[in-house]
This record gives sequence, C-alpha cells and structure tokens, in this order.
Amino acid sequence: MPQQRTRRTCWFCLNHTETIRAAHSSLFGGHLGVWKTVQRISNEFFLPRAKSKIARYVRCCHECQMTHGIRTKDRQPMQIVETIDQPPFSDLTVDFLGSTLPRTARRNQYLLTIICNSTGWLHAILMTNCKAQSIADKMLEFFCQVGFPKMIRGDNQFDTKILTAMRERLGIQAHF
Repeated sequence: MPQQRTRRTCWFCLNHTETIRAAHSSLFGGHLGVWKTVQRISNEFFLPRAKSKIARYVRCCHECQMTHGIRTKDRQPMQIVETIDQPPFSDLTVDFLGSTLPRTARRNQYLLTIICNSTGWLHAILMTNCKAQSIADKMLEFFCQVGFPKMIRGDNQFDTKILTAMRERLGIQAHF
C-alpha cells in the first residue's frame, strides 16, 4: 500500500498566513480584496508569490464569501443612440398657459413655455399678462441667452402683428 504523505506547514508559511490574515481579515484590513491586500503587504514585507497566496486566502475567506454578491454579466449590449441633427435651440415650440392658473403674489398668472425640439429642454417664464409686446420682450430675452432660432412652432395666438414683425426682422420661420 502506498504511503500517505502528510503535509507539514513550516514556520515560514505560518508566518505568511498570519501576515495575510492581519492585512486582510483584521479590523485594519477590512476585507478589501486581493489587490489592496497585496499593496498593503508589499509596502512592508516581501512575500514570494504574494498575489497567488493572497488570492487563495481571499477566495477562502468566509466573511468575504458571505458578504460579496455574485458577479453576473448584467451589461446590456450597445444600442444605436439617436443623435441631434440640428443645433440646440434652432427649432423651438412655444406655447402659452394661463387663464385657469392661480394668480401669484407678484400678480403672475400666465406661463410662457419654450421647448427646444432638438434637445427637449423646457424653459418656463412667468408673466403678468398675455399681450404680444410682453411676449415678444420675454422671447427676445430668452433668445439673447441661448441664440436666435431658425424656426418657431406655436399656436395661432402667436400670429400677431408684433410677433410677426419680430420674426421677419430676425429671419425666423413660423409654423402654426
């Protein structure tokens, strides 16, 4: 019958195991994983085949097995993303809300909404009245911040003389 070999652990190996345990499993170690344990030990000690020994120790660590989640490949395959084919704020949709809104302390009752059709950006402006001159002033303030559009889409209420004159001077197309 073949003789069974017993594996003996030398003092040198026990010392390395204790070093790895102190660097990984102690309060100072914090169970941070293979790479950080290797870095922590290599700063102070020389350990032959350190990475493989530490990796084996971390794989067998009971607390790490109980607390770390199971890694799965949960990334989705890449998909085609729509790109913006026109510059931001070059195509706007403008609408006016009011009449049923409550009046604020500053007497604002109307809401001018400007939506960029290429980016989806929404800009809302509070207003006290819905006169064409006030709307034109607020729209010009907005255009000074983001640039002048090439096209404005809106209801028929934006087809007034003042707004038409503003669009003609600025070279903006209108769609109602």
